[in-house]
Amino acid sequence: MTDILTDELYTQILLDAVHQPQHRGDMLEPDLTTTTGNASCGDEVIVKIKLSTDKTSFKAVKWQGQGCIISQAHMDGMAAAVIGQKLLTVKTWGRPEVLALFGLTNISSSREKCLMLGLKAIQQAISSSNTP
Repeated sequence: MTDILTDELYTQILLDAVHQPQHRGDMLEPDLTTTTGNASCGDEVIVKIKLSTDKTSFKAVKWQGQGCIISQAHMDGMAAAVIGQKLLTVKTWGRPEVLALFGLTNISSSREKCLMLGLKAIQQAISSSNTP
């Protein structure tokens, strides 16, 4: 997919994720919490993370926020993607991993911050913690 806004299947996936998010909501007693956003467009997310007993991997991720369809849908997808992953692995993820995760080969520069917001928030939570 080279133009995410014109691909009908991708658009349907985005709509489904926004209207039926699996990881949107609050979490009692999270191990990690962060708030981040894109100042240029107003997207914002609050991410709460529960870690495994040994504090090395993601057990659960919940988020709340507002913004464009891309940031919201991909926040939900990113929450799903990191569950079960090691923190050290997710710390190393970048644009190539996010594009691959969502089946994309490219995204317009104007939408890249929207796409990357979920990973940015999760990595920010990891970096601000005392976890390994």
